[in-house]
Order: sequence, then C-alpha cells, then structure tokens
Amino acid sequence: DQNNMFDETMRFRILTGHVNGSISRRIQSGMFVLPSGCTITMTAVARQVIMRNINNRIRTLRGQQLVNQVLQWIRDHGSAMSLFDLLQALADDDAIRLIAQTRSIPSELSKIALNAGNVMSLKEQEKIAKLLLRLNQTDDYKLLSKWCDALMDPAHDLSGMTDGDIFKFSTCMDFQKIKAENYRSVWDGICENPDVCKDVADFLKWKLSRAIPQAESFCEESNGLVLHAKYSRTQITQELGHSMGYLPQSGVVPVPGKNVTAFFVTRVKSESEFTPETMYKDFAITPEKFKWDSQNRTKVLSDEAQSYINGTCTPLLFIQEHKTGDLDIPEGFTYLGPLEYLSHEGEAPVSFEWKLKYPMPARVFQWAQL
Repeated sequence: DQNNMFDETMRFRILTGHVNGSISRRIQSGMFVLPSGCTITMTAVARQVIMRNINNRIRTLRGQQLVNQVLQWIRDHGSAMSLFDLLQALADDDAIRLIAQTRSIPSELSKIALNAGNVMSLKEQEKIAKLLLRLNQTDDYKLLSKWCDALMDPAHDLSGMTDGDIFKFSTCMDFQKIKAENYRSVWDGICENPDVCKDVADFLKWKLSRAIPQAESFCEESNGLVLHAKYSRTQITQELGHSMGYLPQSGVVPVPGKNVTAFFVTRVKSESEFTPETMYKDFAITPEKFKWDSQNRTKVLSDEAQSYINGTCTPLLFIQEHKTGDLDIPEGFTYLGPLEYLSHEGEAPVSFEWKLKYPMPARVFQWAQL
C-alpha cells in the first residue's frame, strides 16, 4: 500500500502536465491526455489505492488538524493566515475539496485557533462555501478581476463594473430566491461583512492566479460573453436575455428576440446523470469541426432542423467535460462561439456536423474529442 504522505495528485500532474483543474476524475476514468505514443495503464487495485491516497490527504485537512496547520503557519509567518494563503499551499483538487467538505473558511479558523473575534455560524459558513463553489464555475479573467478589485477596494468602488457584472456575481448565490429588482443586495451584503468580503476576494485572487487570461473577444450573437471563457449555465442564460430564475430543461435553449440558439453540451455523459435517451454523441472532430446530435424528437423536415440547415438560426456552442466534478460540484461551460452548418445525416435524432467560426483552444480540444 502507498504511504499516505506521498502526494499522488502531484505525481499525476507532473506525469500528465494537467496543472490546473481536477485530476481525480481522470484517474478514476483512466482518461489521460498524453503526448502521442504515451500511455498510463492502471489495474483496478492500483486505481483504488491511488484514489484512497488522494481522499486520505483531504481528510487530514479537517477539524483540529486544520486548526493546527493554521496555527503553525501563523507562527512561521508572524501573521494571520488568509484564505488565499491556504489555497495557494494546496493543489487545485485539495483546495476545492477543502471548501466543499469542511464548509469552514480559513479566516474563521484563525479566530477559532486564537480564541479571538466573532465566529460565523455553521449555516453562514455553508452559505459562503456554496458561493465560492459557484464562483469556481467562472474563469472569465476580466470579470474575475473586476469582482476582486471591487471587493478589495476599501470603498468597494463599482465604477469599473456594469450592472451585468454585478448580476453575474449575484447568480452565484441562491438565484431562485433573488428577485430581478434586488440583485444588488447580494453584492452589498457581501461588502457589508468585512470577513466574508475578504474571504471572497481571496478566493477570487486565487482563481486569478490559476486562470488563463483570454483575449477579449466578443461575438455579435453572444452579448457580453467572452469567447473561450467559462461560465455557469445560469450566467449564460441571463446574459443571453432570459429572465432571472430561468431554468432550461434541455440542452437546446433559444435566445429571446434573436435567430440564435444556445447548445449546452456535456462531453462525457454518465449513466447516473443522463437517461439512455439523452446519451447523445457530441464531440469535437477537429479543433474546427464538431459533431452534435439533435434531440430525439427532431426530424430533418422539422422547423428546427431546417433552420439549422438553411442557416436561418445560428447555434452558439457551450461545452463542459462532465456535468459535475468531484464531490458533485457542477462544472462550468466553456463558450466556443457560433457554429456554421456543414452536413447532417439520420433523424430522430439528426446528427449534425458543424464548423466552429473560431477554432477551440488546444486545452479544450484535449477533452472535447472522442
């Protein structure tokens, strides 16, 4: 058996070059993106041992042990440990797992360890942890920077942000309980609590240290969504013009007032999350070509299919690798831009081949291909 002090997460990051994001799902599935001619083969027993090592590492970051680590860090550095400090010391998997599992925010742990200050209730901790996990679905570099700068500013100056920027932030809370006219209250509520504000700003600062800055490319059809950036499904539908609280029931979502439709695609579909009827074969053929299945009820002569074939409706492609990542945390969707019709075959469903107006980044093509 492996020594629990050995870091299997870091080992596989070095082997595969998968620096950011979750490595656990790739180990469980055995799906690694490697240079041509290279393979990684694991027996079922080896995979079980490795996953046990990864899970045991996160268990050591709970409760009193975590408080002890915070105290040791304070002694070593002569200052309080921030959320940014702790997340920087962990691999991406461990950082997100820590927030998801402990529901404890490090600045609060510092107070517990030092017996100083007020401590959040468990309910408050869980609420902020959920906010951070939802913020993790977004990697729009400029948007993250705007949020972080405004939260870190002593006056919380909003001059650099639009209403849409604040709106996107608000959707990371329980958006079903937020009315369109008071979404600013979510932002104001965070800013009014200095400890919470600091923790959220620290989390955004950590996200920025991991994010890849995107060229600020906008498409006419996509409002304020940045090409190749990642967003939550809710942020996307709101930005495309749907009302607050809109919950699409399918992966094909028409855009109000435009001849545009959003395609939400999950590349790796699991039987536990999808029914047999919705296990569509959607995948990248090349960085510029994409294979996509319509819904089962769609026939070639239907208005929907004909609008795609004739070019009277432009699809926008949003893709995620998995529906949920480790610990059932929802993944965001990467925006890949408009699609142009190339060909089709069959019906119910109709299998379409599309050309991407803008080639997808290599980092996305790695997992978007079959």
